[in-house]
Amino acid sequence: MSAVNTQQIAPGTRVQIRSEEWIVRQVDRTSTGTRVFGVVGLSPLVEGKEARFIEDIETAAGGEIEIVDPRLTKAVHDPSAYYRESRLMLESHI
Repeated sequence: MSAVNTQQIAPGTRVQIRSEEWIVRQVDRTSTGTRVFGVVGLSPLVEGKEARFIEDIETAAGGEIEIVDPRLTKAVHDPSAYYRESRLMLESHI
């Protein structure tokens, strides 16, 4: 993952904010023009949780908003019968 210009972030982008992985569902702007990212959690601690992050607050606090590069994703073996766990995960995301 690498720090990027947040102008590249659009709905559907996977990002890492506050050490957790999220998928961006919407990008809005405040009355002052600051971007607000509406996200849904992907990593175990925040899975399925909805949140909103204000870009200026995240960067002012010394945090980074990073895009998760899909090319760095590694496939792992699913040992469950008939790939049950993988199918359940895919169906829940659809």
